[in-house]
Amino acid sequence: MTNKTYTVDEAKNKFEQLIDKADSQPITITKNNQNVAVILSIKDIDTLSFLLEDFFIEQVKTGEMTLMQALFNQAIVCRDVKQAEKDVEQERCTDLSDIKKTLI
Repeated sequence: MTNKTYTVDEAKNKFEQLIDKADSQPITITKNNQNVAVILSIKDIDTLSFLLEDFFIEQVKTGEMTLMQALFNQAIVCRDVKQAEKDVEQERCTDLSDIKKTLI
């Protein structure tokens, strides 16, 4: 599903309608032909929150990071874990004792 896009002026004039539309799809707001905001439904926010690991949920709850920062950080962690799993499969990892030898 493609996001519907509205300019800031259109969004101001149709705000109530956009809130209703956001229940079925995200609404993108543009300013000077650049995407600047998205209107998401509470249902979408709950879905995004459900995807977060407990560590990131706590960070959001305490205000240490926004929901979007938490999602981005979790994506980075997932990418790094996948890379580490590939490294292990391809035996491209080093034993901790080998790392210590190189540091001493």
